[in-house]
Amino acid sequence: MIEIKEKNAPRLTPEKDGLSPEFCGFIADCLQKDMEMRPKFRELLDSISQKF
Repeated sequence: MIEIKEKNAPRLTPEKDGLSPEFCGFIADCLQKDMEMRPKFRELLDSISQKF
């Protein structure tokens, strides 16, 4: 549990993982540890409906 709290969240990259930049950005937003910087639930839903 300490490692999860202290280490950086995993990062996906379009080049390495073969995923779209939009999807990688969405996952990065979901894994943002800082609550102040993480988008709210409604913002995540709105962004996914616009991108996918």
